Amino acid sequence: MPSTRIVGGEPATRQPGAVSIQINHRGDPNWPICTGFLLEPWRDRVLTGAHCATPRPGQAPTPDGYHVRAGSLDRTTGGTVAKVIGVVHPTQWDWTVGDGQPTGDLAILRLDQRVPHRGLWLSPRIDRSKPARFYGWGLTEPDATAPPVHLQQMAAEVVPTEQCAGGFPSAAGELCIDKPGGGGPWRGDGGGPLVQDIGGRTVVVGLLSRGADESAPGHPMVCTDITYWWSWVLRAAITGPTTIGAATGSAAKPQRTS
Repeated sequence: MPSTRIVGGEPATRQPGAVSIQINHRGDPNWPICTGFLLEPWRDRVLTGAHCATPRPGQAPTPDGYHVRAGSLDRTTGGTVAKVIGVVHPTQWDWTVGDGQPTGDLAILRLDQRVPHRGLWLSPRIDRSKPARFYGWGLTEPDATAPPVHLQQMAAEVVPTEQCAGGFPSAAGELCIDKPGGGGPWRGDGGGPLVQDIGGRTVVVGLLSRGADESAPGHPMVCTDITYWWSWVLRAAITGPTTIGAATGSAAKPQRTS
């Protein structure tokens, strides 16, 4: 599973419920490894990519030691810092892609406290006629060595899945998105929310997963389709992520709702 990457975005003008998922790295205690968002109505649950919370094959790291900063546009100050104490992801999650089966690149992180900040609701449907946008704290240039302090955003549109038929094609339960202005997510943006304004509310329809072609920024992106995994997320959030170190796979069956 390749990394995701926002190059060519702009500073977010409001906090949409996104959180920076952080570790202590290179002397920076607020280094963002991924992006996620507070899940309404719980606010002690964060939804992000499974690739953000599970080790690559042959590697041992876990979310133990991860923390999130919620309620701030600035990853270094403000809002609330909470420790990650549990994680769950679909049993279908697999670092390998391309076989057409559900990849399941999503995970719920349990926090050690309910934070006093507004999160985001999931949408059971996508309006393909509407524009979308995504958020993240990922690198803003391909050769950048440090992530931005301020949350970034970028416009996007949902396009036919055939446009993501590159080196890392979409599979069942995934969306293909393109960026009208070029550029796109970069390292640290993975797990960030893809949102639309539907029915007067900003709702999440996808999560940033990977690039369809990693040769250069600007290619279409693969996102986890929240409408496919909607029922799994609700069941797993209600059940509650297990504590770190316990089994993390949940076999709740996904169901397409649109």
